[in-house]
Amino acid sequence: MDAVLLIADNDGCRRHELRRFFRESGFLTMAVADGLQCITALRSLQPDVLVIAAEIPWGGADGVVARLKEELPAYRRPSIILIGDTPAEMLSSRTGVARCNCFAASVRREELLDRIGLLMAAGLLRIAQHWLPLPSRPAPPRPARRRTGVSAARQWRPAKIGAATGRIEDSLRRSSHEILTAPSASQAAAQRVK
Repeated sequence: MDAVLLIADNDGCRRHELRRFFRESGFLTMAVADGLQCITALRSLQPDVLVIAAEIPWGGADGVVARLKEELPAYRRPSIILIGDTPAEMLSSRTGVARCNCFAASVRREELLDRIGLLMAAGLLRIAQHWLPLPSRPAPPRPARRRTGVSAARQWRPAKIGAATGRIEDSLRRSSHEILTAPSASQAAAQRVK
């Protein structure tokens, strides 16, 4: 099953270029020109990723994002990438989209593709955690009973399994947090230059 990508941009040239590039990259794509069309497409299409321009007419990106948060539970919302002429910090604070998902209008398409790959991996983790929730803490291991004729390794098996479950759960949480907050390649390079 192909990933579905919705592009909402009022700049016709950029919208067409992004749609062609992502279609060639293997995405099912749809492009819209304003906020009303975007909300309608989000309801009917249910995309995996939304690439939206901050200056989109009829509500702007902040209006579309607010509407998404009202209508959909977190595990069903598409991952959002915001493109705009405003600095990323301002876009992030205005819309609530993570700063690492806010890009300048002159962003390279390959950089967007890298970020979409990370967001989709994080989205799969988020959905998996919703449908298969991990316990917040592993159940305490049962005290091992001393049995005759049973090896020491078998007696401690429940404790080892509980500890392994806790390590896996911590690893999943760290991975999903790192994926969602990881800066893109150009953002990391810009931070190193500063």
